[in-house]
Formats: sequence, C-alpha cells, structure tokens
Amino acid sequence: MSFFLFLFSFEVTSTEKKLPDSEEKHNKLKDYGIPLAVMGISLLVVYILWASFGHIGPQFSNDVLKAQQETLREKYGMPPAEQIKGAESEIPPSLREFAKKNTTLGNST
Repeated sequence: MSFFLFLFSFEVTSTEKKLPDSEEKHNKLKDYGIPLAVMGISLLVVYILWASFGHIGPQFSNDVLKAQQETLREKYGMPPAEQIKGAESEIPPSLREFAKKNTTLGNST
C-alpha cells in the first residue's frame, strides 16, 4: 500500500512541477508577444505606405519605357519608333506577333 502512495505522490509532484506559474507564463508572453507585435506593426506600416503611394500601375511603366526609347533613339540618331497604344502596349514586344496571330484565330470562329 505504501508503494502505491509513493507512486501517486510521485505523479502528483511531477505534474505540479511541469505546470508553469503565472510569472513564467508572463515571461513567455513577453518573449513571444513583443516580437509578434513589432512584426504586425511593421507590416501595417508597409501596407499603409504601399496603399498611399506605392501602387503606380502599368501606365507609369509604359511612360518610362517610351521616354527611354525616345531618348536613346535621339542619342544614336535612329528614326522614331511607331507608337503602340492601348492594350497592345502592355504586351511584351517579343509576344506581340504571337498575340496578333492568336487574336485573329480566336475571332474567326
């Protein structure tokens, strides 16, 4: 009988030692909570900055590309390039011929 009491007391004391007290819980919360809060706040700041002026759209890229081409053509004495407007200007030059062939096949049905 005393052997069973010894086992029971051993189990109770071992489980009590495994349970963290409130101070340990507070330290763990501090150890994990502060870095998570910093990451969340930094993500929020990045999103606010992107939403305010970060998204400039494809038209900006088209304008920059046209300005670069005009400058380089003037610099090297080449004739001006034909102006591509509309949705075709958003297609990469290497795929424009394929896109023209693909749309003509799709419209013929």
